[in-house]
Amino acid sequence: MDTAQKIQQLIAQYPTRQSALMPCLWAVQDEHGWVPPASVTMLVETLGVTRAQVEELLTFYTMFRTAPPAPGS
Repeated sequence: MDTAQKIQQLIAQYPTRQSALMPCLWAVQDEHGWVPPASVTMLVETLGVTRAQVEELLTFYTMFRTAPPAPGS
């Protein structure tokens, strides 16, 4: 199952699309090892949130990576 399908399943589990943001970020990071800018754009469009809301979570929670992990890590 690809990330887009996972995101659609996650959205279905929450009362609003916006409330699925954090689990969707986890799904993206699980697939890529980090949260690339293109994925941020996709989440903004899919969930109906602002880029600022996504960036706020990415910078507040240290468990999200905003850059690719170093090779071998």
